[in-house]
Amino acid sequence: MQNIDIDGLKITGSEWSVDLQTRAHSYHYIGFELTNVTAANVVDIEVKINGKTIMEFDSGKELNEFMRHYDRVPSVRTDQIDLWFARPELEDKFRFMTSIGTLDVGSFVIKGKLAGAPVNPAIQPFAEVGIAQPLGMFTRVERLPHSAANAGRSVIDNLPVNGDIVALHILEKLTSQVDDVTVKYNRVTEKEGSTARWGKIAANDKRVAIPNTHTLSWIGSNNPLEAYSVGPL
Repeated sequence: MQNIDIDGLKITGSEWSVDLQTRAHSYHYIGFELTNVTAANVVDIEVKINGKTIMEFDSGKELNEFMRHYDRVPSVRTDQIDLWFARPELEDKFRFMTSIGTLDVGSFVIKGKLAGAPVNPAIQPFAEVGIAQPLGMFTRVERLPHSAANAGRSVIDNLPVNGDIVALHILEKLTSQVDDVTVKYNRVTEKEGSTARWGKIAANDKRVAIPNTHTLSWIGSNNPLEAYSVGPL
């Protein structure tokens, strides 16, 4: 593995982006050192491969909280953003299976915006890379907005219907409060219980709580083969 600086990040007004070199590396980790701006002010982060978004986060602060959840970083930093593609929390034989291989990738872009009108902001990305491999498997982080106008049961019916589900994170926004969660697949109950229960299970799995978020995991054992496969049903 190598640790390299990444050149070419552009800041234009309130927007920033960096085009990463493809066909030369597989990317295990990318960090962004921040000057005159904090992680909370780096917003609307998107990771795009061949023009398609594979990861999205509201802010660098949220991204860092998710990285901390999996114990990939020791703390939620404010002066740096940490973006792991490898999953060091998994068993050793699986930890690099979701690194971003770029041998067959045409474009790899990370972009976002700056909130709060920072003065003279600077972002310096760096990366931990390995030998270039084809893209293969990767982790998709997909946002699925849902609103509930009233108290009581609210059905979230826009969840993914294909691929392997690793975890479901339910973020409380505004005045919402989630008390319990039931997951049904093809009308069969797959998980159910109070959010307090899911918090205890996450703690047992050595996951760090994300503020205002309830997490249901399918790979608490750190074995990705236990991810929940769903099909077009």
